[in-house]
Amino acid sequence: MLAKSYLSFRLETEIETIKKRLYFDPTLLKSADAEILEELFEWLTRLLASLQERGPVPEIRERIEPFVRFIDEHGSEIFASPDVREEFLRTNRQLYEGAMETVSLFAAGEYLGSVLAYIESMAQFLKMTTLLLGLFLEEELLSVFLDPVTLLSNRFELSRDLERYAGSYLMLLNINAFSKLNLLYGYEVGDRVLRQIGDTLRESEAKKSYRIYGDVFAVLFENEAQIRGLFERLNHSVSVLAGEDLYDLYFYGAYQRFESRALENCEFALQHGEQKGLIDSAGNESLVANLQDELDLAQTLRTALIGDRIEYRYQPIFDLKHNGVAVYEMLLRIRTSEGVMGPGEFLEFLYRLPYYPEFTRHAMEKGFEVFKDREEHFAINVTMRDIRSEEIALRLSQLCERHPETVRQLVIEIVESDELTDYETINRFIARFRPYGMRFALDDFGSGYSNFAQCARLEWTISRSTVRSSKCRSKSPKSPDCSIRSWNSPTISG
Repeated sequence: MLAKSYLSFRLETEIETIKKRLYFDPTLLKSADAEILEELFEWLTRLLASLQERGPVPEIRERIEPFVRFIDEHGSEIFASPDVREEFLRTNRQLYEGAMETVSLFAAGEYLGSVLAYIESMAQFLKMTTLLLGLFLEEELLSVFLDPVTLLSNRFELSRDLERYAGSYLMLLNINAFSKLNLLYGYEVGDRVLRQIGDTLRESEAKKSYRIYGDVFAVLFENEAQIRGLFERLNHSVSVLAGEDLYDLYFYGAYQRFESRALENCEFALQHGEQKGLIDSAGNESLVANLQDELDLAQTLRTALIGDRIEYRYQPIFDLKHNGVAVYEMLLRIRTSEGVMGPGEFLEFLYRLPYYPEFTRHAMEKGFEVFKDREEHFAINVTMRDIRSEEIALRLSQLCERHPETVRQLVIEIVESDELTDYETINRFIARFRPYGMRFALDDFGSGYSNFAQCARLEWTISRSTVRSSKCRSKSPKSPDCSIRSWNSPTISG
């Protein structure tokens, strides 16, 4: 009874383990392989029944021939070796012989011997399944280079094909407004579009097609004429039914001779090309080269911030009426191993970097440090990005609380930009910090977007909020009792 229970439990467990491994991983099992595996599991189930005295040991010839045929037709590398093939078939025979011996010993009442014979059979069984799983593991590894939606090759395969297709032409294709189609109709429709494009590319005269990621495809061609021909055909022939509407799909693309970094160059052309047509990415080589300059500049600026290589020049702004210096404007400089960089070399680029606010914070801290024991006023330039930053606002609040006298010497110069019309945000910023005693100005007034009409609008907007916060006795923005009077003549600095 113990032997029967052990045999039943162990074999059933092994069969279920194999089934789960194969059937629950679609990359391992193809529909063409399912039939031969079902036959294997059926044979093992009948083998188990025979070990429990519920039938004869199933004949091995019933299953060895289908397996031989399976190996011959599958064409897998793992069975290309005659030694591996013979080992697989020999293991099958040994498994059958072990089962016959197990049943014979069990029938003779030699239960310990039958259990030992069964354990030997299980060793052969596990050896056979290891060989079989090796076959599917190979297919699983190959699937790493296959896109599961379109069944085209993927970017990893494209990298491997660089040497094989050297001298060909690479074209990248991007579907125009594909993300909107996904958003409106769902990923099921989007996947259907991708499969349709994959089929179209597969039927074209291309050497090979790939889905790189998202809605970006790569196609290899013999020459440029083939590229332009396919591009024109695609833009007049691919449509998708979404709901009850039929949508035509349009593409834009970039191409280049297939060589090292061709993929990167084409991607860059797609992202930065001004026209949404077909771009020869070879013309973007200078733009690609600029990327390295930008990376180097970004690293220089970050190193300057961390390594305390930031310097300031204090430009005097003269008050012609009183014939003296009204304020010193802090101007940022970067010290490098080659000298000192002026703002024209980095300021516009710095504004786009994620750590730009750290430079504004640094300037504020430096200004309070330099002028805390002096009487002159000092000006710090802030942009709309600074004004919208809660991080900058918190740091400025801390400095104001810590240096209540120095803050009265501070002038915040708002840098001109097309965002300067966001009066509500500017108004909130000024209303928050004006009570500390600092002043506000427009930097380079009149040189760009600012003008007197805008100042009038700013004055009106700021006056209303300041009146509410300062509790003026008169609601008129021109009232002498209101602290807003300093804005009647805007501070202008160069």
